[in-house]
Amino acid sequence: VTYKNLYGIEVIRFEFSVMMQYGGTDGKGGKYLTGISVFPGNIYAAWGWNFNASSALIGITNKGTAAAPVAGATLELSYDVATPMNVDKNKIRFHVDANGNMKKLN
Repeated sequence: VTYKNLYGIEVIRFEFSVMMQYGGTDGKGGKYLTGISVFPGNIYAAWGWNFNASSALIGITNKGTAAAPVAGATLELSYDVATPMNVDKNKIRFHVDANGNMKKLN
């Protein structure tokens, strides 16, 4: 996530990773997820600019069948960028599954 001011100078930079452990099995064909999170990396905010972020697990689904479940999860990263004059709020959603797939939803 990057923001530039009116002069084209970068004022916000936020690097992050979506992390998960996938492929866990129950020995009967079901696959599971664990350790699902959004992990912050480098964060830069120029003087006068504020950046806040949080993540949440929105939902868990079964992408397989009742006999052979494949766990899926939707995560949401919410962030806002603020100056004394303005606040910009945004969200990014991701979907991950127990086969190791990840897709950005918006």
